[in-house]
Amino acid sequence: MRTCTPEGLEAVYRGLDNSDRCTLVRLSGPVQEVDEACLQLSLQLEPRRPRRLCLVLDFHPDGNRQPPTPEAAFDAALEAAVDRFREASRLAASMSSDNPAFNSWTMVCTPTPGCPGSVAPSGAMA
Repeated sequence: MRTCTPEGLEAVYRGLDNSDRCTLVRLSGPVQEVDEACLQLSLQLEPRRPRRLCLVLDFHPDGNRQPPTPEAAFDAALEAAVDRFREASRLAASMSSDNPAFNSWTMVCTPTPGCPGSVAPSGAMA
């Protein structure tokens, strides 16, 4: 099902995996012409003058037509990052001693998973 309004084009469909999806297409400029499947926008371009046009595509895998607010999207991304950090911290090992020089050396020389170039004490690259 497609709906076209001056605010944008909305396509609601069922994907090949049988999940409902919604795609929203919006333009930053004023839309001059709308029909059931098309948005038309006319721009006057001045010589040697920049003109910005923004095309926004919002994909919603759950079929929800309302995009999340920027605050809600940020909160969800922050929560996911914190969860990944907690999981990585849970899996990490730590080592320390009473000797600050040794502690500094082990931080530099301890191979870190996913950290290219970290060096193992033997000198081998991790």
